[in-house]
Amino acid sequence: MTSSSLRKLLTRFSLLTGGRLAGAAATLVASLLIARQMGADTLGELSAILAIISVLSVFLSAGFPAVATIFTVEYTTDPHQGRLKGFIQAGWKHAFFGLAISVILAALFFAMPDLPVSTPVLGGVLSIITAFLLAVTVFNGAVLVGLEKQVAGLLSDTLLKPMVFLLLIVAAIVAGIGLDASRLLALFAISAAVACLLSYVFIRKTGFIAEDVVEEKESRRWRAASYPWIITSLVWDLFIELHIILTSFLAAPAQVAILHIAFRFRVLAGFGMRSLYALFLPRIIALNVQKKARELNSHLQLANLLAFIYACGVMVFFALFGPLLMGLFGQEFKQGWLLLLIVSSTIPVRAIFGPAPAILSMTGHQRPSVIVMLASLGFSLVASITMYPLWGIHGIATSYAVANFFGSLLLWLWAKNLTGIDSSLFSLIGTRNPVRHFRNLVGSLK
Repeated sequence: MTSSSLRKLLTRFSLLTGGRLAGAAATLVASLLIARQMGADTLGELSAILAIISVLSVFLSAGFPAVATIFTVEYTTDPHQGRLKGFIQAGWKHAFFGLAISVILAALFFAMPDLPVSTPVLGGVLSIITAFLLAVTVFNGAVLVGLEKQVAGLLSDTLLKPMVFLLLIVAAIVAGIGLDASRLLALFAISAAVACLLSYVFIRKTGFIAEDVVEEKESRRWRAASYPWIITSLVWDLFIELHIILTSFLAAPAQVAILHIAFRFRVLAGFGMRSLYALFLPRIIALNVQKKARELNSHLQLANLLAFIYACGVMVFFALFGPLLMGLFGQEFKQGWLLLLIVSSTIPVRAIFGPAPAILSMTGHQRPSVIVMLASLGFSLVASITMYPLWGIHGIATSYAVANFFGSLLLWLWAKNLTGIDSSLFSLIGTRNPVRHFRNLVGSLK
């Protein structure tokens, strides 16, 4: 039974990680083609545009994706099928409302007198629509993860979207179509639409939004849990995008492109750890609902231990092969090897302190995450602006890494004090027989 449980876990982990790695690899290959065919400046411009879109998508989603897995698990554990339908539809309605507000604001902006609107109108419209598509896709994925359909939930966004984007770029190059940042944005919007449609199909197939299901609402509770996550998600999930946007104001597009590639490799490596936690968190949340503290701690310890082992492997790999990986994009990108190590140092840090934001959220303590991550963002941006004149983009990377360390540390401490749950690897300190303890943790899986 133990070996069967572990084999099942590893199989699902392999599917998730393999799919996300393939998607991240597709993103890197797309970036490679853009850098080689259109130059580092075009890649830098597109990186800044996509970062802005990612930030906008967080506001359009209203924080619902961050709590979707938690509410989904709760409503399927009780169960409350009608409430799950209501929650899903509320998430979609918030995204549509955000889309409408964004369109109105954009129309007012472009209607201003003496504004040169010859080129930015189409880009602005595409950016808003793409942000909406991303918001819905991520929300649908989080719901599917809560239903323990992790493969369907995560791969629409992380595999299909980048694969379609890459294929469109290749097709355009083969057809001899000239690509600039605006046309590349249009291709990305098409790929986002395909991913959004597929995630919607997966949601429909679950049967939870069928017409015969009577919708139930807990609107006030949903808003109270979701809205604080707008800032938390913006800071926690889009730390990279915010630094790319800042760098676009401070450095030349080619320098933005170098930092972007270093971050892409860091994101690729981070997918493995996120896939691990995606496998464990639904069960951890259910155990919290069922008040089974001992089993919860066992699952959390195993998740953190596996994540830390993975993170150490990532750092060794980048230390050995970082120069080769960065050099693939061009001679000027080789200087980004140290950047890669700096920004990737956040992976073992997060593995050490564990999923503290998720622990806080599942116990109803969203505010600490908002406070800590907002403070971390402020520190990082100020430090980046201060350090850039001294160390260039390496100063921005260092600010990012330091802010992540202190943010993770503070969130762990706060979560432990408020909930009594130690989300970190430190809970393993004092274990007399680590090998036996690891076997016991694996044996706790069901």
